Amino acid sequence: MLFEEVFLENADIQKLRMFRVLKSMDESGFTITDLGNHLHISYQQSYNVFQELLNDIETITGRSGPTVKKNVLAGDFFTRNH
Repeated sequence: MLFEEVFLENADIQKLRMFRVLKSMDESGFTITDLGNHLHISYQQSYNVFQELLNDIETITGRSGPTVKKNVLAGDFFTRNH
């Protein structure tokens, strides 16, 4: 059993998995459908997890929603020092 499975709730595990996928994607950007395909979940689940992850990133960084979303969708949020 993985550390994450012991200490995190299912919703947090999904966000962690999505974060890892986002970190591994190239800088050409992505769609919610791309995320769903990588994670083997539906579009709606991908969208919901993505929104929750954006909220967490906003909380951690103190940056506003539109700025965070634009950078993440462009694929450059995880490659630059923000």
